[in-house]
Amino acid sequence: MGKETDATNEITEPSGHGRFELTEEEELKYGRFSKNEKRLFIFILALASSLGPYSSSAYMPAVANIAKDFNTTGSVINLSGTVFNVMTAIAPCVFNQLYEFYGCRPIFLLMSLLLLIPSVLTAVSVNLPMFFVFRSLSGLFCYTYINIAASVTSHIYQPTERSTALSCCLAGTLSASAFAPVISGIIITYASWRIIFWVQAGITAAVFLLAYFFLKETTPEVKFVKWKQETSKKFKLIGVNPFRVVFALRIPTLLLPGITTFCLSWNFFALLTPIRYVVDPRFGFNSPIQGSLFYLAPGCGMLISTQFAGRYADWVLKRAIKKRNGVLVSEDRLKAAWGSMVLMLGSILIYGWSIEKEKGGMALPIIMMFLNGFSQTFVYTPINSYCIGSLPEIGPPIALGTNYFIRNIGSAIGSGATLPLFEAIGIGWSSVISGALILVALASTVICTRFGNQWRQNWLANHGYRSELANDREG
Repeated sequence: MGKETDATNEITEPSGHGRFELTEEEELKYGRFSKNEKRLFIFILALASSLGPYSSSAYMPAVANIAKDFNTTGSVINLSGTVFNVMTAIAPCVFNQLYEFYGCRPIFLLMSLLLLIPSVLTAVSVNLPMFFVFRSLSGLFCYTYINIAASVTSHIYQPTERSTALSCCLAGTLSASAFAPVISGIIITYASWRIIFWVQAGITAAVFLLAYFFLKETTPEVKFVKWKQETSKKFKLIGVNPFRVVFALRIPTLLLPGITTFCLSWNFFALLTPIRYVVDPRFGFNSPIQGSLFYLAPGCGMLISTQFAGRYADWVLKRAIKKRNGVLVSEDRLKAAWGSMVLMLGSILIYGWSIEKEKGGMALPIIMMFLNGFSQTFVYTPINSYCIGSLPEIGPPIALGTNYFIRNIGSAIGSGATLPLFEAIGIGWSSVISGALILVALASTVICTRFGNQWRQNWLANHGYRSELANDREG
């Protein structure tokens, strides 16, 4: 048997080639909270997870207004989005190790307080450097919610139910990316852009209060609590290795999903960034609120797909378990993403060229944006579930942190590069580049599905966790 790790990493015994059935210990673990408690936790987590995407995309329609206030250009304000996304990539390298040790609830509350401060200071910024600094700090804190949400989901839902629950959290994450610009478009039409960040501060305060009163600690065994019991001390300040998350990418089955989400992050910004600069002139929109309504199309696609994506991913996994005579292989859930990436590829190409060639009127790009948003949830849901459960030995905070690290690097590059790219070669050829990256994402996912189980089991065996080819027991 492989070497043991501590309980926070949620290790369970490999099941050999037996059937995937919950043990009595697992039944107790996943049954600690009632259905209503779990739903309330997921609601709080979904609301909190919306703050990162809200902060990332709400400023888009207001770029010209902010630039005017600070006497600069739209490109400079867009650069703040790049810095913001760089900070979101740093976040899992630092904070994931904190909630791995102290537990999810205290770090969740801490992040809420830390996010509230820069949200307010961004809203009252008196100059461009102040705006840059505090908007960047918002990126450092707000994306930790998404990682905590994924870990909490792994604590309270068994593997064959996890994608459904996770898709509900993604409802907040993905739909906020598209609905936030609509909200900000309405705000800047009738009031100051600063209200955008006051709204962010208000949601953050609400999240803190909800979590303080209703969110319980879900980690089965918190390392910090165990340490206090053993030492009788009250507090321990731990050291953080920011490269721990990065080095985990040497595991092929974490690197390949990371490449997938890196490419899809580019696609997302290629879809949303040009609206104010390309779509508005194409259809003669004069008011910010008119162009911002285009964000509703992918937003509705994302929101609607959350009702199906998780159930579909869980169904794909259950069907695979049945075909394998009860054996769970984590890579099987990735098959749920294949068809959606093909849909995403077609929709981004038609979207870009319909605007470039002025074909299809307003209806065609709107439908393509809806389909693109719809397909994204069907991809992210199984990939997140795979990262959470396939390597419980290294812990969900690190495994998922690697994915969000590389994903947010893609967001940083996409947010900074897509607009200059549109201006240089047009939205049609830019969509071809996005399509090529989606093909890379599809290839990475197919390769991981086909060879990932062998690579993962070999890596675990080589590092003393499991006997080679022992079957999964997802954490």
